[in-house]
Amino acid sequence: MSNSVMIYVRVGTQEQAEETLSKQISECKQFAEDNDMQVAVVYKDVISANRLGERFENILDEMKNQGIVELIIHNWSRVSRNVKSVYEIDQLFREQGKFIIPIAD
Repeated sequence: MSNSVMIYVRVGTQEQAEETLSKQISECKQFAEDNDMQVAVVYKDVISANRLGERFENILDEMKNQGIVELIIHNWSRVSRNVKSVYEIDQLFREQGKFIIPIAD
């Protein structure tokens, strides 16, 4: 039986949105398929990485509500470009038994 996962993709500006979001979604879905994972939800954001703390808290709550353990992202810069913020968000997830999986460098 495959396990359910969520996907999170983000771009910083509207100009990047359509093509870049589609590419991230496609690559994340392919990773899920290759690893026998069922995608439950895809979150898409067009937002600066500086305003994401609350967004990830909401995603974490949704994961808890749906019993989902893993969130697939394209790379850590989709979470934040600030290493400290990435670490804090990753730790927040791990403390709740949830994991963020980056599929690219």
